[in-house]
Amino acid sequence: MSWEIGKHGSKLGQDGLTEIQRKENKNMLREMWDERKKILINISNHPSNLWTKEQKGSWKKIIDIKFPDVPAESSSNKVYTLIDNLLNEEIYPTIERVETEGEVFFMLQGEFSFCYKLLPILQKIGAIAVPTTKREVVEKDGIKTSIFKFVRWRII
Repeated sequence: MSWEIGKHGSKLGQDGLTEIQRKENKNMLREMWDERKKILINISNHPSNLWTKEQKGSWKKIIDIKFPDVPAESSSNKVYTLIDNLLNEEIYPTIERVETEGEVFFMLQGEFSFCYKLLPILQKIGAIAVPTTKREVVEKDGIKTSIFKFVRWRII
């Protein structure tokens, strides 16, 4: 980032803001994020009742929708049918039930081709929330085990 000197001797970035103004803006956005009623629709095989307090942290409400079984032998048409069924039987009715309560976000985790085709549909409805994790490798008796620890939610 390039800097200029403002009229009171403070450095200005390309956005015309001082570092202090930039921090104040970030804090204001963070407060706005914390104050909104955020509803997460969790479409996965990871039920929220098993999540840590940190994972549940900023969500006012979490609604679990079980990710469907997508057999590896399924044709593309079968995957599209499964997506249509999930949308019409689970996702759309859930949205209709809760959309007046707050802003809707989706977490989508499961079989890749299913997610790949469903994601653009969900993005037209609400933002996607992605949990980020940090991997820690623990070695015991010569066996390495990966442990994934939740870090934060990334909204995309």
